[in-house]
Amino acid sequence: MKLSHVGFKLQRAVAKRGVVGTLAAAPAKIMGHLVRGSKPGKQYNAVHPFDLEHGTDTSGLIAAEDLLDNRRRKNIHNTGFYATAPSMFQQAFARLDIDFERFTFVDLGAGKGRIILLASNFPFKRVLGVEFVPELHAIATRNIALYQPAVRQCQDVQCILSDVRDFDFPDVPLAIFMWHPFAGPVFEQVMTNLEESLQRNPREVYLVYLKPQYEHLVIERVPSLEKIWETHITMTEQDFAAYLFPDQSEVCVAYGTA
Repeated sequence: MKLSHVGFKLQRAVAKRGVVGTLAAAPAKIMGHLVRGSKPGKQYNAVHPFDLEHGTDTSGLIAAEDLLDNRRRKNIHNTGFYATAPSMFQQAFARLDIDFERFTFVDLGAGKGRIILLASNFPFKRVLGVEFVPELHAIATRNIALYQPAVRQCQDVQCILSDVRDFDFPDVPLAIFMWHPFAGPVFEQVMTNLEESLQRNPREVYLVYLKPQYEHLVIERVPSLEKIWETHITMTEQDFAAYLFPDQSEVCVAYGTA
């Protein structure tokens, strides 16, 4: 591991746990790295079939410590880039019983844009992605131009280069998606912004949250939303063959305005 990466991980640990908590957790973390390092990694296809089919570039893994914002600074509260498995997204939104044509879709932490491409296959009124890394935003924008499948139902698709904390939620019905894109104060601020938007302009809003590690902050910061379902979603074997991580299933929760 690079020395700069060690410093980044230490800053993020202190921000999350405090100094005492970080020192207490250190031995278990070190042992965990040693154990994982002794096991062979999961074999997987580095390029997802989605990209092979459409000529896009949505695959790959970029660690959090290697991502820089538009001012070339690191943000210790990002969680890195790795695209969501298509089958997990499709299952989650198939379960969301809404009239898609009335809603604008928003992906918070769009990365290379795979999810906004998949969302354009639904009849959303508009599809937006929000990404803070210029290089990823540029790739997502290229992918939007490349992606022209017969099943695409929404043509108004855009990826916005912005820190999510500065993103103004559109004053229209929204379907928001997140796959554990950021942590700590960033998550808190985004949820606070969403609640303030709902207070100013009450409207239908749904939030689909895959791998909900900060679900308590949705409850605490967005009282205008209530949980409507929670489930485990299992990706297809094709997706799992192109998936770096060992878990084929993830928890997914959905919230909606009352």
